[in-house]
Amino acid sequence: MIRLLLVTGFWPTEVNTISGIFVVQQVNALARAGAKLTVLVLSSYGRREPILGLAQLGLENSMVELIEVPILRLPEAASSLPGAIRLNTMLCGISLNRYIRRSEFFDEFSGCIVHSVRYAGLSMPMWRGHISGGMAIVIHGVDPFMAKSGNQQRVHSLIERASLTTDAIVLVGSPLVSHAMSLRFPAQKLQVLANGTDLPSINTVSDIQRPLDQVRRILSVSNLLPLKGVDDN
Repeated sequence: MIRLLLVTGFWPTEVNTISGIFVVQQVNALARAGAKLTVLVLSSYGRREPILGLAQLGLENSMVELIEVPILRLPEAASSLPGAIRLNTMLCGISLNRYIRRSEFFDEFSGCIVHSVRYAGLSMPMWRGHISGGMAIVIHGVDPFMAKSGNQQRVHSLIERASLTTDAIVLVGSPLVSHAMSLRFPAQKLQVLANGTDLPSINTVSDIQRPLDQVRRILSVSNLLPLKGVDDN
């Protein structure tokens, strides 16, 4: 049986039940494919929202182990100060290193998927040695914090080190290529792989189309950001 480690800063909470639902869907798909997963959900001290459990999300507890990992980090307002990003990365790495080593299966993980560049992905060099298989960092969108010009300069050396320890930087859309390049992720490790979804049953889909001379309505659900391509819609 394949054992996978998944580290994420996104996960549904009691306050926001759809936060990180794409990660839950990936976990569910991997479990259905026969993989056994240990999921580490990062939560910051002082900003913690109770996360939803496996049963609430319809995940099988025989295939998925869910562990909440509390981490210390500076308040967001102070995180742009000199040395703050490096400190937050180190604190995150210490916590992850402790929890991964605590797992009885840490030396049997076939691979690891990290759904958070800041700060889990940046801290990867601190705990990557516990994973014998491949590593991938997934970038789901532009992080406004890291996109700031001053912060870009501060993360360049951290990204360079993290890139040496990962096998792929997965982007969930081609518009993120320029963002990843601006952060100096190596181009040869970038792979574009859009978010997937389960196809509905054919019995639930209507193939009846409105005649061409009737009005058709298109629903677009997204943030009102240029990256989302609302103007293209």
